[in-house]
Amino acid sequence: QAEVFKKAIRSRFDVLKVWMDAVKLIINYAPPAEEFVAAEIHVHNSRMSRLFYLSDSKTFSIAFPFRIETGDDLLTVRTSSGIDVDSKLSSEIMLVASLLKNEGLVNEWALAEHFEDQGGASAEFWPVLASLLDAEDGYLRFDHDPVRKDGHKHPLDHADLFYTNGASFKVGLHKKLALDEIIDILNRETDCHY
Repeated sequence: QAEVFKKAIRSRFDVLKVWMDAVKLIINYAPPAEEFVAAEIHVHNSRMSRLFYLSDSKTFSIAFPFRIETGDDLLTVRTSSGIDVDSKLSSEIMLVASLLKNEGLVNEWALAEHFEDQGGASAEFWPVLASLLDAEDGYLRFDHDPVRKDGHKHPLDHADLFYTNGASFKVGLHKKLALDEIIDILNRETDCHY
């Protein structure tokens, strides 16, 4: 499961896939045996709702535009408007993200035709897809990168903001940050860092 989250995020379609992979992991969650743990995924779900992925050398975080509800030993993922994101809906969104990324669908008519050929999309598909395409993803990556370390141009510890070459930039850090430090920096309910 960790391999899914190790792939580089380079587009909005990659973010959609990470969101849907996280939804599938949450709604089907079973704790792994410790010897099989290769990375960690944390969801901070309060006023700030973010997904954090931790591996040895990096931590990345994106906004998580869902709420997680618990009941009867089950986890449910819902949109802000209350739509339940189940396995079928998450699979439909993953399929569309993959097709759009690989230019398999060139316009909304091709998308509609694709689902019509498959017997139709879930009733909630279109409003959820629209809300996810409109959602801010807030991508951040915190790297500890001894291989590419290059003084102040590429510090050993740094944060990469955004994911496309045209928008991305680095902020050097004095040390590798622990998850609780990253959450504290990003959390609007705690004091600001200077």
